Amino acid sequence: MIFSYNWLQRFFDKNILPVPEKIVEALNLHSFEVEDFKKLKDDFIFDVDILPNRAHDCLAHKGLAKELGVIFNLDLNKVDTRDDSLFAKNNLKINIKDSENCRSYLAVEMDNIEVKNSPDWLKNLLLNIESRSINNLVDIVNFVMFNIGQPLHIFDADLVDGGIVVRLAFPGEKIITLDNEELELSAQHLVIADNIGPLALAGVKGGARAGVSSKTKRIIIEAANFSPVNIRRTANYFNLRTDAAKRFENDLPLIFAQEGINEVVGLIKEMIPESVVENSFIWQKEDNQRKKINMALNLPSEVLGTKVGRKKVEDILRKLDIDFTFTDDKWEMTIPAERLDLKMAEDIVEEIGRFFGYNNIKGILPDKKGFSPTIDDFFSLSNRLKEEMILQGYNELYGYTLVKEGELELANPLSVEKRFLRTNLISGIKEKLLFNLEYLVFDWQPVRLFEVGTIFKTEGEKLKFVYGVAWRKKKYAKIDEELSLIRKKIKDSLSLKSTPQELIITGDNFCIVEMDIEELLSLSNGFQLADFSPFINRNIKYKPFSVYPRIIRDVALFVDEHISPQQIVEKIISSAGPFLIKEPILFDEFIKNGKKSLAFRLIFQAFDRTLSNDEVNGQMEKIYTVLRQENWEIR
Repeated sequence: MIFSYNWLQRFFDKNILPVPEKIVEALNLHSFEVEDFKKLKDDFIFDVDILPNRAHDCLAHKGLAKELGVIFNLDLNKVDTRDDSLFAKNNLKINIKDSENCRSYLAVEMDNIEVKNSPDWLKNLLLNIESRSINNLVDIVNFVMFNIGQPLHIFDADLVDGGIVVRLAFPGEKIITLDNEELELSAQHLVIADNIGPLALAGVKGGARAGVSSKTKRIIIEAANFSPVNIRRTANYFNLRTDAAKRFENDLPLIFAQEGINEVVGLIKEMIPESVVENSFIWQKEDNQRKKINMALNLPSEVLGTKVGRKKVEDILRKLDIDFTFTDDKWEMTIPAERLDLKMAEDIVEEIGRFFGYNNIKGILPDKKGFSPTIDDFFSLSNRLKEEMILQGYNELYGYTLVKEGELELANPLSVEKRFLRTNLISGIKEKLLFNLEYLVFDWQPVRLFEVGTIFKTEGEKLKFVYGVAWRKKKYAKIDEELSLIRKKIKDSLSLKSTPQELIITGDNFCIVEMDIEELLSLSNGFQLADFSPFINRNIKYKPFSVYPRIIRDVALFVDEHISPQQIVEKIISSAGPFLIKEPILFDEFIKNGKKSLAFRLIFQAFDRTLSNDEVNGQMEKIYTVLRQENWEIR
């Protein structure tokens, strides 16, 4: 969200905020990441990344001002906008039909309204945070939303037929929004309606039919609290990412609705002195009862790993407006109603850590006294298997746990194709074996894959090991030879007492074997602590691979018998250009009539795009030219 320095300063009459650079540094250290910061005329603008756990109170200038108040030990202005007299009449005609998705609803009817331009101070504040000025009424509700975080809406009361109803839409019902877009509604969408039909898509977008215009003289101001789930679902369904929806879908404290409507009424009276409150309505499903949390005296120090004294803890609690008493070595705390994120003692410790300063916590190594490492046999066996399979030329696969069919179904799957937990590893490895056959360089090369993973059945979870090998063509397949070799290697590397049971799936050109890790462990003789030093190689560096298609070319030539393949490889590499991604592969060699025939396979690939045949043909012509200069005959 974009924040204005001048706007934040409005919360501190008795203090001057630190310079903007200090604010950026403090927020990054204690609260939120400041993604951008710039000067704008006589103001400074901060683009702050407010995370979801604080969106309920900090997607507003007041929430961020409170953070700055705690960080810099500044007192915020004590302004009480609550005016219970607004709801003295409380007989405005409003019917709440859906109390599940509407948790509170407040409304105030005002007369003698004049729609006009906003004062310059309001226009400038909104403009600085990239919100354009519309008119005084719209600007006031936008100001209050960005000021305290509560979205509000204003209806032209003379265009509301028979009173307001908060209900779910009727299937096929339609609404024309303030942007003149027609939306067809379903029974899952919450609407604010009258006798004619929907006036607004609740919490998301206002409708055009009862919108404020220059003719408006009487208004109904709405401040509500809607179900976050319903608002998010509706906003996503219509792809309406409004500022109001963003706040409602992150949940809002119930107290914001009354605070917001009081502030709106106050600003309207200030800008339109002749305006009067005619009627009102207040309904709330839940009360504003504040949470109670207990925290032991030693918990902050234990969790943070450094000594945090009682006085320091209580200073931070006071700054956070957390009421507390201290008895029997524990704090009994009452949490501010707007802090929906503080639910348990560890949440309070996190707040203490933030404002104590994680930079003030010194790193201390844990005490090794009395520590003795233990061996996890499942982990050791799995690693031993992986090491052996890699030595035998196999690549490790991490398969999907969620699949299309299985025994255990998810209650809320993200996709119908991923509704079940897998019951075997065979299906996944078979799919990947056949998929990777397309990317072999030579037909005689096998694809070798293995996986160690968990399967899920109604009787419980099991850890399994599976390996598979496949060839492009049946004539190259050496299934029996491969199985015999891998069985021996597994038995030797794990020191197995006997041969484990195997589930074997074979085809003309592939073979897959699945084994139970628990059985393998029962047949082994246990494991010692591993020595990892042989695996440490600081000279190995990561090299990314290209995601773009490759192009393969072959080159065959006759040379004198004394010419080695390496001499030819060096000439090819020196002339091939940047797209030759690996050393040429020698795949055929024979001698005939005093001449040696050598054939090489070349692989071309770019890291930033798909190569064209013309580009590769150009590279090949350069290679041919260099090879001919050596008097080598290209076949």
